[in-house]
Amino acid sequence: MTSLRIKKDIRLHARLGLVLQALLIFGWISPGSAQDLGECGTLDNPYGPFDYNNPVHRAEKLPKVEKAHFDYGVRTLDGHSRKVFTWSALAGDIAYTLRVCPNHHQALYSMAEYHVRNYQENQRMQYTPECWFKRAHRWTPDDGNVWLIEGIYQAKTGKLVDAEKSYRRSIDLMPDSAEAHYNIGLLYVKLKEYELAREHAVRAYDLGYPMPGLKSKLARLGEWQQ
Repeated sequence: MTSLRIKKDIRLHARLGLVLQALLIFGWISPGSAQDLGECGTLDNPYGPFDYNNPVHRAEKLPKVEKAHFDYGVRTLDGHSRKVFTWSALAGDIAYTLRVCPNHHQALYSMAEYHVRNYQENQRMQYTPECWFKRAHRWTPDDGNVWLIEGIYQAKTGKLVDAEKSYRRSIDLMPDSAEAHYNIGLLYVKLKEYELAREHAVRAYDLGYPMPGLKSKLARLGEWQQ
């Protein structure tokens, strides 16, 4: 009897494993969906969570969230076009978008800018920037754009060593990202690591980066040979 029960348990676990594998493959759940992140909460949400890189989620799930909570006004931190502006509503709309889609690139950038501009003095968000990025990393650990946005936030807030690590991780995941090479090049100018700055500047412009800012900074320092 005990042997029969063990065999049934093994078969049940095998079937559950196949179901879980299918859910992961089709993007209906993510490996980090139900994990408790301590003071940064849990990724479970009544609607979602969804993956910003999943084309089905982008096309079918996120538009209704963005229309209600993350229109152009919220993205630019001016407030939702259909709501009376309050700091509470602005912070709440960004937070809701990130609860539904933890790796929403535009919402992460707006959240970071909200804190760079010290708008949290008017209304604190549900979590700190570090928590929002931690949640995004847990949800999609190999999303290079999340690392890039975190690096931009860290560079703007003076955490240059952390920014370098984030940019490096972003480039590891997205070696052909002109944006990542450009931003780490700017960071190396700040750090007076001009050889590294030139290396990443050349890579960024070879990849088609359109803005001349990094090249101009290096030229003014006599560190750019055209």
